[in-house]
Amino acid sequence: MLTTPKVSVFVCVCLLAAPAGAALIIPGSREEGPPDPGLADIRLSVDLAVAGGMAVMTFINASSPADTSAAFKEIVVDTCDDDTGTAVLWNPQVLNQPPDVSYTAVDSNGLPCFQGFTTDATALLSLLADPAPPKQGIGPGETLQVQFDTCLPDGAGINDYLAFFDGGSDTGMYSIGFHAIRATGVGGGGLAGLYQGGQPGASTLTVINFMDSDQDGVLDPGEPLLAGWDFLVEGGGYSGMFTTGPGGELVIDLQAGQYTVTAQGMPGWTGTTPYTYDVSIVEGVDATAEFGSIPEPATLAFLAAGALGLLRRRRLRPASGCLAGRKRSNATVS
Repeated sequence: MLTTPKVSVFVCVCLLAAPAGAALIIPGSREEGPPDPGLADIRLSVDLAVAGGMAVMTFINASSPADTSAAFKEIVVDTCDDDTGTAVLWNPQVLNQPPDVSYTAVDSNGLPCFQGFTTDATALLSLLADPAPPKQGIGPGETLQVQFDTCLPDGAGINDYLAFFDGGSDTGMYSIGFHAIRATGVGGGGLAGLYQGGQPGASTLTVINFMDSDQDGVLDPGEPLLAGWDFLVEGGGYSGMFTTGPGGELVIDLQAGQYTVTAQGMPGWTGTTPYTYDVSIVEGVDATAEFGSIPEPATLAFLAAGALGLLRRRRLRPASGCLAGRKRSNATVS
């Protein structure tokens, strides 16, 4: 039996691949917060064009019209092939940005929501919006353009940039990422996305926690998925905490190997499935870990006959003889 987790956040990791000549579209995939309203359908469009030995990267907030509060606070770009030490982009210079936004190029210290994944032998570049202006990043429909020196040939595009990192031990999957927050103000959570291509051998692990109404440990039609449940994923030298998102689903890209998925406890809930799953990830084969949970019944306190209880200012002061209600113990099952 398991006690299920508390709200924190993280979600699915996905990519809308770009056909030749088209911009790359990266959707929001992990949350931190919980996220503020207006961050449901965040999308960053990324394109690149090379001419005269200079590369111009164009970032457009392509979020849906409903996400009017979304702003891209940070955009992370890989600039160097770890295998050869060859730089593909250098000397960044902001060319174009909205008048109420100010971006600065700095070394990246990791992308929020992806700290366990955005590690690289060479520093990643972070395009970070200054929090001082009234708006903290490009909003829906707005554009940020950054120019770089490059080794890519004239006429190269976004797919040529992505292909630069493929192969060897370098990780093309860390090439581009972002962190989006509300356009104005601070507080609440954000949403992050990361390009997931170019990494051979990756498979998908899907983790869900469902409301097991009939307590049979099996996801049945009509039983809803539960959002906001924390899971610890460990294995292959990696350890990370993730959380199911608004749709109740967590999707992680993992390399082949043995992993353990453990649900984190939350008072008030009881599991109908094992607390821990051992998962074997095979290259090219997707895997699923399903957890079932039900709310615990209310715990009542009873006064023994003759016991004294004083009710003052709506607070019960029990005397000796107050009998506590039954408590559940949580066992770990693997």
